Amino acid sequence: MATPIIVLAGQSNARALRDGVVAALTAQYGAGGFVLVEVAAAGAPLTYKRSDADWYASDELRAELQAGVSGALRDTSDGVVEGIVWVQGEGDTHDIARAGDYGAHLTALMDGLRDGIAAEFAGRETGIGSARLAISALSDVAPDGAGRDNWSVVMAEQAAVAAADGRAVLVDPDLIAQAQGMTGAAMWLDGLHYAMDLRPHLARALVEAATGGAAQGGPPPLVGTDGNDRMVGTPGGDRLIGGRGDDTYIVDHAGDRVVELNTQGRDTVVTDRSFSLRFHSQYIEDLVLTGSGDVDGTGNRLDNRITGNSGNNRLEGAWGDDVLLGGAGNDRLVDSAGRNRMVGGTGDDTYEIVHRGNRIVEREGEGEDTVVASITFSLRKAAWVERLVLAGDAAIDGTGNGLDNALRGNSAANRLNGGWGDDRIDGGGGDDRIIGHRGDDVLTGGAGHDVFLFRAGEGADRITDFTPGEDRIGHEGAATLAQQGGDTLILFQGGGSVLLEGVDVSGLTADSLFLL
Repeated sequence: MATPIIVLAGQSNARALRDGVVAALTAQYGAGGFVLVEVAAAGAPLTYKRSDADWYASDELRAELQAGVSGALRDTSDGVVEGIVWVQGEGDTHDIARAGDYGAHLTALMDGLRDGIAAEFAGRETGIGSARLAISALSDVAPDGAGRDNWSVVMAEQAAVAAADGRAVLVDPDLIAQAQGMTGAAMWLDGLHYAMDLRPHLARALVEAATGGAAQGGPPPLVGTDGNDRMVGTPGGDRLIGGRGDDTYIVDHAGDRVVELNTQGRDTVVTDRSFSLRFHSQYIEDLVLTGSGDVDGTGNRLDNRITGNSGNNRLEGAWGDDVLLGGAGNDRLVDSAGRNRMVGGTGDDTYEIVHRGNRIVEREGEGEDTVVASITFSLRKAAWVERLVLAGDAAIDGTGNGLDNALRGNSAANRLNGGWGDDRIDGGGGDDRIIGHRGDDVLTGGAGHDVFLFRAGEGADRITDFTPGEDRIGHEGAATLAQQGGDTLILFQGGGSVLLEGVDVSGLTADSLFLL
């Protein structure tokens, strides 16, 4: 049997996988039954020259690779190049205009190696011409990092090389991690390097791919054209890579993955599954949920348009100035860091508000809707939303609108104003200031020392938990107090009243009431 020669080349992740590669080769060929040629340098790019070693210049890592393979063949009279493991690409994802040339450079590198070895060892079977190339694909779930604008470009270029060269196999680290039950976050030691727990599994998959075994890289990717493509995955799960144009991806199978490039049209994913654009591509703008299942949609850093289906959806824009369209169902719409337009549609919808600048759109008769806000918020900005809940523990305020609202404070000191309508207001925890305003309101202070404020002519209100000595009432003009059964009724000069449920008039203290 010929002695197999395996090449491991690339960047620092190639070095990090070395022990796993050696272990996999030892398991396959036995100790000492193979030769490993290793050529790698931290951060070494393929598409441009730098001051440190790179794969671009012919007299640096390229020359070292040629010399390493040549030396292995000379040292083993029966040696045959069995496969090449290529772990590289991160260095070409930064703000370099030539990232789109990655595929051409990788093809030229491998062709140059094959031609050089064939010429040097003319008349000898070296195996270099048929040796398989196992490409470790860039991950779809790599942590975001500054200056990686061309991450998806390099991903697509790697896939294009694998699709064009029958000797090349793309090994997907994300699928390897999923097979081990690892989350995307657990895959990473830092922003660029794979975690220790993933390395042996990825190394084994790369060795199997390079030596003719099962690659675990998935089927060949589906690559689009420069037009407006409609790309549909198959039941086995596909990697869909669009080109230029406004592409539409139909994702209806588990395992489908979508890759888009920067500035190549406005692209859309259509799916009946929960889907996160941020975990597939940072360059896809729109997401449409179909069917009637309770599935969720999440955006990315672009200005996204995310449309729900007839089920109960959770829609979140992530970053950017997004449009969230809930459609039918009881949806939960979550704002992002941008200025968002959030349209719940029919059903009892909930809006999570954590940033300023959002616009909520509801129409009459579209359900009982709720805003959950961790900032000061007024339902006057959401004309047909009925409920407001203050979240968190910050001292923030809430205001109703012209509907019959339900307002609830958080654990801090809040100022709650019902606005117009017959409102129900609950202060929650903290020392709150509660204003029913117009309408016949039901007011509950909750825990803390609460203050209830009234103006003349504001309606017939009730306080459900007034505690003399702790809570206080501020009012305009004169007030008349009377016992009414087990309650105290306070009539205000100029109109309006408040009923203190379960409070005996004799129990009120001197500071229970004060003039505004």
